[in-house]
Amino acid sequence: MIHFLFEKLFKKYSDDKIISFENEALEDEVSGLLRNYIEEKLGGFENKPQIFLYTIERLKKSVVFLIKYLSQQLEASEFKVLGAELEISKKGVIKPIEIDLPGGRKVTIEGKIDRADIMSKENENFVRIIDYKTGSKQFKLSDVFYGLNMQMLIYLLTIKENGIKSYKNIIPAGILYFTALKPLVETKSLESEEKIENEIKKKLRMNGLILSDKEVVLGGKGQFIPASVKDGEVKKTDSVISLGELEIVGEHVKTLVKLMCEDLFSGKVSAKPVMFKNNNSSCKFCKYHSICG
Repeated sequence: MIHFLFEKLFKKYSDDKIISFENEALEDEVSGLLRNYIEEKLGGFENKPQIFLYTIERLKKSVVFLIKYLSQQLEASEFKVLGAELEISKKGVIKPIEIDLPGGRKVTIEGKIDRADIMSKENENFVRIIDYKTGSKQFKLSDVFYGLNMQMLIYLLTIKENGIKSYKNIIPAGILYFTALKPLVETKSLESEEKIENEIKKKLRMNGLILSDKEVVLGGKGQFIPASVKDGEVKKTDSVISLGELEIVGEHVKTLVKLMCEDLFSGKVSAKPVMFKNNNSSCKFCKYHSICG
């Protein structure tokens, strides 16, 4: 539902309108979108329990807060929204990449990007992609080595290779995860609303991977992204990557996808999930868990 609300707002309104929204007008807009969604998808409000109505009201307040926060991002940043729910397909605004397999087979990778932002500098167009997550999500480049969390990098690689809309000379600027729920914070009873809001904003700071380019980091504003500039240079952290390194990672991702596809075509589908800390695996959340036992 949150993806739906964000998509509708960013498709309907320009960055300037999002930035200029007054609270009351924004609340009315979100309420209208929620009402339409519930009428069309959930059978309307009639006979719904109080807990449902309470949850919807909390959702509305959370979305209004997040949109106001995003408006602060947009106002401070040189990056502008390029599009929301951008389809990667043969008929989409972004053409998919194709990977050649042995025997003349080809694999086409399609998908949908929650949001893409662009910053244009002279003849270069820096593009970053944003993924909305309602749960906690921390990007680790080391995961990619093992074939995990590759989706966003594949999307960024696709834009770099095939372009987006009419834009050319695309420079991949990064991938970022945005928490699409107002986070809870621990506070003391006498703390001011301003201090509480600042703590919430700290938790809303996006995480991911940023191009180690001073213009990209300064353009994105350090208070909103996991990168900063110190003494005129981009500070080295696990969240920044050079263009050369990004190209190496991209080739590694392509190789992994190719190997995965070859395994699938050859019938290798054994249940061997990656094990995380405390013996947890993705099987815990898989709806086909009962098939594998």
